[in-house]
Amino acid sequence: MFVMLNLLTTMKIGLIGSDNLVHFIADLIKNADGLEITGCYDDNYAIARDFATRYQIIRYPTFEALFRYVDAVVINLKSNDALGTVENCLKHFKHVFLINAQYLRYESYLHLEKIAEESNVKFYPVFGINLGLLLNDIATRRNLLFINISHTYSSNQGIYLKGNLPALILQDINLILTMANANVKKVHAGGWGLDQQGTGILNVKLDFDNASSSNLLISNVGKKEELKAVFYFKSEIIQIDCTDYLIKQSCKDYDDNQQKAIDYKFTDNELFLQEFKLFRTSVQNNLLLNQIPDNKYKSIRVAHLIQEKINHLTSSPIFY
Repeated sequence: MFVMLNLLTTMKIGLIGSDNLVHFIADLIKNADGLEITGCYDDNYAIARDFATRYQIIRYPTFEALFRYVDAVVINLKSNDALGTVENCLKHFKHVFLINAQYLRYESYLHLEKIAEESNVKFYPVFGINLGLLLNDIATRRNLLFINISHTYSSNQGIYLKGNLPALILQDINLILTMANANVKKVHAGGWGLDQQGTGILNVKLDFDNASSSNLLISNVGKKEELKAVFYFKSEIIQIDCTDYLIKQSCKDYDDNQQKAIDYKFTDNELFLQEFKLFRTSVQNNLLLNQIPDNKYKSIRVAHLIQEKINHLTSSPIFY
C-alpha cells in the first residue's frame, strides 16, 4: 500500500524520541521546503510535552496515534529499543529515516530492509557525514584509476579501532564506493594495535570489477581528526582535504600541467538536509534504495566484511 507523495506535496514527519540529536533534526527541518514536523512521541510524557511545546507540534500519546498523521518518522538508533521501534514503524507502513544507523549489525539491516519491502515503504539509514553528496561532480567522471584515503583520529578521542569498526569506517567506505562507481571484487584488510588506544593502524585495500582499486588507512594516533583523499583519474588528480569541514579540491591536468584549486566549507546541517531531500525524493518517486545515488547497503556490507577479517588480529602486523 505504497502511497507516493506528489512532487508538490509536503512530507509530514513524526519525531520519535527527544534526545539532543532529534532536537538538532527538528531545528534543521522545521523551516525546510517540502518538510513539515507534524508531531512527536516519547515514552517520557514530560519530555515529550516540553519538546512539543518548544516546536509547537502535537505530542501524541501512542505510536499508533502518531502513525495516523505522518508519512515518515525520524528515529535515533541510540534511543532505547530503537530497533524494535523501527520495526514497528515499518510494519505500520511508515517510511523511516534512521539516524546513527552505523551502529546496526549487517543482519539487522537485511531484516529491516525485508520488512520495508514487504510493507512497500522506504527504510533510509544515515551514518555519519556523507561526503559523496558534496562531490557529485567528481563522482560522475570516468576513468578513475585509484583512490587513496587517510583518516586519522585524535589519540585523545579514546577510540579503539577493533571495538566497533563499521561505525568508524562507514563514512570512508561510502565515499570510496560513491567515487569508484563499481562493484567490489575483493577486500584486503589488516593492521596492528587495533585493540589499543592511541597506537592502532588499519589498512584496507579494495579491488573493483572495473580494474580500479582503493586504499584506506585508518589510525588513532593523530593530534586531531583529519580526513584526506586523493582521486587518480586517467587525465588528472583531485585532492580533497576534509579537515575542519573544509574541502580543498585541487585538480592537476596531466596534459597542460595546470593546477586549479577550489575551497569551500560545509556543515552537518547542509549534509543532513541533503539526506532528507534525497529521502523525500525516493518516497515521491517510489525509488528502490539502490536506485538512489548512494551506496549505503554496499558500504554496510563491505564494512562488516572488513570487521570479520580483522576480528582475529592482535597487535602483530598482519595483512591478507
